[in-house]
Amino acid sequence: TIKPYLRAKNIQFILDMHDGLMFYVPDRYMESAARDMKAMLDFLPYKAAWGIDVPIPMPFDVKVGRSWGQLKEWKE
Repeated sequence: TIKPYLRAKNIQFILDMHDGLMFYVPDRYMESAARDMKAMLDFLPYKAAWGIDVPIPMPFDVKVGRSWGQLKEWKE
């Protein structure tokens, strides 16, 4: 769902760990990528992609930082 966006902004997927996804985002896209990716992930097309309806909302939390130790919760 988000691959075209990642390619367009030169954002690199790094890893997924437990229930988290980590990306390298160029500095110039940090704010817009946090906002845009949260919106895309919060509204994944479950029915179209996997044929299921999710009965409860599954919002994503977003953290940003220059390193793992500097991650801070991102809020609009």
